[in-house]
Parts: sequence; structure tokens; C-alpha cells
Amino acid sequence: ELDRMNLGASITEFIKTAAIGEVNTPILENNHYSLVKLMAKKSAPESMNIAIIALDSTNLAKADSICDALNAGGDFAAAARKYSADPSSRETGGVLVFPNQFTQMPDSAVTEAMAQQMRLDTLFKVPANKVIKVNQNQVVFLAKAFNAKGMVDKYRIAYIGVDASFSDETYNKKYAELTELLNSGSAFAKMAEQARKKGLIVEENAEVSVFSDRLSDITSSREIVSWALKAKKDEVHDKIFRCGTNNLVIAAVKDQVPSGYRPMAMLKDQITEQVRIKKQGEKLVADLKAKKLNDLDAYATAMSSKVDTLVGVSFMPTGSQAAELAGYSMVTPISQLSEPFAARNYVMVVKPLSETDKAAGQSLEAQRAQKRRALGQQTAYRAFRKMLDLVPVTDNRARFY
Repeated sequence: ELDRMNLGASITEFIKTAAIGEVNTPILENNHYSLVKLMAKKSAPESMNIAIIALDSTNLAKADSICDALNAGGDFAAAARKYSADPSSRETGGVLVFPNQFTQMPDSAVTEAMAQQMRLDTLFKVPANKVIKVNQNQVVFLAKAFNAKGMVDKYRIAYIGVDASFSDETYNKKYAELTELLNSGSAFAKMAEQARKKGLIVEENAEVSVFSDRLSDITSSREIVSWALKAKKDEVHDKIFRCGTNNLVIAAVKDQVPSGYRPMAMLKDQITEQVRIKKQGEKLVADLKAKKLNDLDAYATAMSSKVDTLVGVSFMPTGSQAAELAGYSMVTPISQLSEPFAARNYVMVVKPLSETDKAAGQSLEAQRAQKRRALGQQTAYRAFRKMLDLVPVTDNRARFY
């Protein structure tokens, strides 16, 4: 999570190596000054799964007795299906499930930072599998954390950030540098070479289309896109664009791609990478099959990976879930290992732990109905677009951004 906060490489490295109480020297990075103090550091499980039983007014009086029974070895999943007032978690035996924020695949792993946002971080301070009673906004529920993942370093920081924008002095200096480049009369490649020597940023092969609202990551750059779509190949604009408060830009059109199929020259690297990943996956699958392993942890070690738990996998993939994952999960007997298989850019082995109940089946029927509606809408839209393509009328509507 620290690596994904986009604080910048130097700030992230400082946090990982600083002594408690140490403060960094502010530096300008990504047009931003950051002041960071390391407040605390500890080693704790990377993530855990969390299960809850939400109690309504009918079962509220039983909260303590249910909690005691569960801590004495009672079946939490069975209790959740019997007592929980929350229909979504009741179907999963109390386990909280939500789309993974990076893959949109249903997941149930909760980091301590996520638990803190849900005000459930107490679960990371008590032994795993211990059931506790939680009061939140006049709602009472029982909760436990389980399936702790590996230990990682965790940090508490104090942070102050200040955006940096052009001062008049800096603006005039940089504008003069770019004006000198633009007035040199050189081809863009020569200007780019000189710009790099001056320490300026040169970004090449940034694609834009009529649907682009900006050029690459440059804010307020729609004017450049509008010009580029009408310019000719190798054309350099004769003015310097000011984009937002942080960017002065010299823009040039390197190449143009006609509508329709893309040239092979633009796609060969992408195709090569896809073929490489496919062949690499096939080889890894073959090597794993040859090992004839009989344990998920052994497979995880062999794959330099870790075991994870997913809830709610069905024969209907959701989000970006690979169809192969759903297929192998459905046909592999409960508590048995599937053979290794490739799924998109991954190699996987699955072990189904349990089947869903009738209530979950009803949920699947609702998912099927939703998918049928979505498919119907997509088909209607495609048919409408096809009809428009066949009608001899030019769409001359302006596009505004």
C-alpha cells in the first residue's frame, strides 16, 4: 500500500529506511514538495479475512452468549447464516467480500489500513479467530479475523504536501529556453536532443484520438489534442502551449494512423509480448505438472507466490475474473486440487473449499438476469451503430470538452 500511494520514489525509500522520529529534507518531486515524519513502524500480517454477524433487534440480547459460544469453538459460518441481518455476508458465512481495487476480482483479503477505514482495525490487535463484539452507529455485530497472510513492515507517518507552481522567475527562464529551441528551426528530433541536454522532459509516442481529453498525463492540454488531430505529419506548432500551472509544451505530430486497422509496426511489440507471456505460461504449467505437487502451499512456493482466498466464485465470471478460473473452480471436486492452468497473464491452481447454498443460487440467478439485460443493451447499441453506419448521413456534430 505504501508503494501504491504515489508519494514518489525518494519519499517512499525514506519512509522504509528512516529511524522513528526522523524527518526528511523536502525536495521537489512531481511538482510537489513533501515533508514526512516517521511516527512508528511495526511488523504485522499483510492482510486477513474478516467475517461478521450483524445482529438486529431480535437477536441483540443474544450477542454475548453467541460470542461466547463462538469463542468456545462454535461454527461461525453456521451462526452467520442463522443470525446475521446482513443478506450479502450471510450468503458467504459472514465473510466480507468486495471487488479487489486493482483487479475488480471478488476478494476477501483486508489490510490493516482497510480495516481502519471500516473501524475494524481492533481485529488486527487481538488473536486471529477471536470473536469480538463491535458497536458502530448503534449497530451491533460480532466479528473475527482469520487466514493471516505473511508478515510485512507497516508504517505510521505524518505528512505535509505542498504543490509547486511556476514563479515568475522560473516561468520566464523556462519560456526563454523553449523559445530558443522553437526558433532554432531544427527538426523536432534535433530539438528533443537539445531539450534532454537542458534537463527538460521529452515524451514521445503519446497517442491521442478524438476521444482524448488531454495529452498523456499533461493537465489542461486539450488544446494540443485539438491541434494535433488537424495537423500534418512532422508538423511542429509555432507557439508554446501553457497547460495548467506546471507545464509549458512544444508539440509536434510524429505520425498519423488512419481510421481502421492499425499498422503491424505499431502492434508488433504488443503481439510479441502477448505471445511471450502465452509461451511462458505454457512452459510454467508444464513444469508444475511435472512436479506432481499435492499441496497449495507447495505450488505457491514453486511459483514464488502465495495462497489467496476468493469467495463467491461461480460459473459466471465477474469483473475482470478469468473464465478459466471460474471453469476450473466449478469442475474440481471440493477439497481437491485442480491441475495447473494458464488464465490470461497468470498461472493458477485452485482448491474449492465449499459450495454455496440455495440463497447464493438465487443470487446467481439475479446475476444471470443482469448479464442478459446487459447483453441485450449491448446488442441493441451495436445494431443501432450499424444502422447509422449504413445511413448516408455525415455526423458533423462538434465535440466539446
